[in-house]
Amino acid sequence: MAFGVLVSDASVALRRWFDVNKVEPGARLPSAAVLSEQLGLRYYALNRAMDRLISMGLVKREGYKLYRGPKEPPPASIVFSSHLVVSASTGALRSYHKVAKELGINLQVHRWECAEEAVAILHELDTTKTESVIFHPPFSRPASLWEPAVTKLHTHGIPVIAIGQYSSKIPCILPDVTRALDIAIGHLAELGHKQLALATIAPLAPASVEIINAWNSLCAQKGFPASLPRIFFQSNLKALREDAEEMASKLTTEWSDVTGVVVYSNIEPNYLLEEFAHRHRHVPKDISIVSLGDIRQRSGSSLPIAMSVFDLLLIQETALRMVQGAARTMGSTLVRKPWCIRLDPSFVLADPKLPSSSFVTPLKITNDDTSSLPFKLGWEGDPKKLTRELDQALTKPYELTFGAKTSRFLTIDLTPHVNRPLDYRRGWLGDKPLKHFPAGQHRIHGIPFEVLGGTKQTSCGAVIFRSTVNFTGGKKELPTRQTILIGTKAFAVYILHGCGYTRALHEFATYTFYSDGEALGTVPLVSLGQTPPDFDPENYVPEAFPANIQDWWADYIHIDFPNARRVPIIDKNDQGKTRRRVCLYTLEWINPFPEKEITHLEISVDPNQSTTLGLLAVSVLKK
Repeated sequence: MAFGVLVSDASVALRRWFDVNKVEPGARLPSAAVLSEQLGLRYYALNRAMDRLISMGLVKREGYKLYRGPKEPPPASIVFSSHLVVSASTGALRSYHKVAKELGINLQVHRWECAEEAVAILHELDTTKTESVIFHPPFSRPASLWEPAVTKLHTHGIPVIAIGQYSSKIPCILPDVTRALDIAIGHLAELGHKQLALATIAPLAPASVEIINAWNSLCAQKGFPASLPRIFFQSNLKALREDAEEMASKLTTEWSDVTGVVVYSNIEPNYLLEEFAHRHRHVPKDISIVSLGDIRQRSGSSLPIAMSVFDLLLIQETALRMVQGAARTMGSTLVRKPWCIRLDPSFVLADPKLPSSSFVTPLKITNDDTSSLPFKLGWEGDPKKLTRELDQALTKPYELTFGAKTSRFLTIDLTPHVNRPLDYRRGWLGDKPLKHFPAGQHRIHGIPFEVLGGTKQTSCGAVIFRSTVNFTGGKKELPTRQTILIGTKAFAVYILHGCGYTRALHEFATYTFYSDGEALGTVPLVSLGQTPPDFDPENYVPEAFPANIQDWWADYIHIDFPNARRVPIIDKNDQGKTRRRVCLYTLEWINPFPEKEITHLEISVDPNQSTTLGLLAVSVLKK
């Protein structure tokens, strides 16, 4: 059943439960976990349904406590509604609802978890019932991905405002990261620093491209020419402990003369402080750090890190007021060119006891374009084209498996080894469950794979290996080494697996195939990770990017490698539209000694890396 159907059913079940049990406004509700068990619903679907009721005002959340909201409809003062399309990981919803209530706007929230889901939501909002849309685009993807969808909405008389990313097609509100960097470098110059460095997200994100261009310009202008090449790129969309380790290592070895660092990244600040202290350099005594953007850990703490921050409430209020105005003028004959508002930052000193130095200036409205990215999308924002492409990728056979009958394969039983469920709310690799991939036999790339598991915490279907971000499964320590018995002569072995928390072109695990004590072959697993902006998925040179697996999350580039292919797992809503997809991979190992019995497969991982391996199935093409 599609995930959208599960959430809709859970919403109906919750409302019916309120009525049957005569739950009065203000009454305390059981936890989502207790309700899911009582109602016989999946926790993940019920939790998302609860979020829907909260956004509608039917349920109120105070910390971890849930209460029944008022039964009456929204106040009569609310005469305008707007749809907020925002990342599921945002922490800004409470303030958005507060500002919307003050302005008399009925705010309807739609959360996305990956780029394809964000685009799908925009297409679904293309109805006569939609009055306006405020859109927070995926940070790491270019505007060309979602511009066709917002342009279509605008053409149909629905105003859209983008937050955080520039588009020449619609109005947008941006934090002025160039100004923030200017302030940060100016502050470090005033403190007397002579050598600087920049830590930033790889230039896939448009804002990061702007930061890098501004860094090159400002370093030249402000007398820091030697600092131009000193740019450290975060290796993963989600910052890993290794990023802090590598950054601290670089700044204490080849960049040891650097005393001032500007950080535009989500690297955990405490990791940086610990790593610098471990290398006998302390913040701010030996090295000064300025963060571009607020730090979540700043509240109630005294981190010795200065910040160039943006007023979140101002951005939200501006967006809501602007989208109201845009809706009023949508039907007029006045033609307006899409505008861009850039907000200047405020500067907050490292010591929270000291007054902050404010550099806030009035909002700036521009029509200037920003740097474009040489990024090949393939499906170009068309959900139907994406679905066709993913279906083809799933069925494309290997040369040896083309036309091979199921009877020629031996599926290996992984029951003794599985240690984590796939479709359980806490996630198969740590953060998210692997949904819409049911247990049973799957025919993938011409190979029958037997997948174990279920929706309960005890229904394990994957062998997860230990890493720095995954330690236990089923209350036991995850393995770093595993032996899988095979016991047959074979032309090839096929493995269905996935990985998460990848780093670019890093070897993190090894498959070794044995005939008794003799090694027949070894395959190192190398993750593609976050690719450079000029990476061409269709014409890449394998020798330059010697990878054979990719992070399972959708916002990474997924391609077929030599002897390894992607396995798209597609989530469709109740209208059959693709909402999101994640990718597993198959690996083909061709046996160079088919006359010898393959007795077993040995898997070993490096537990000191964040990259986590998950094994789902093994099949053998018998001789």
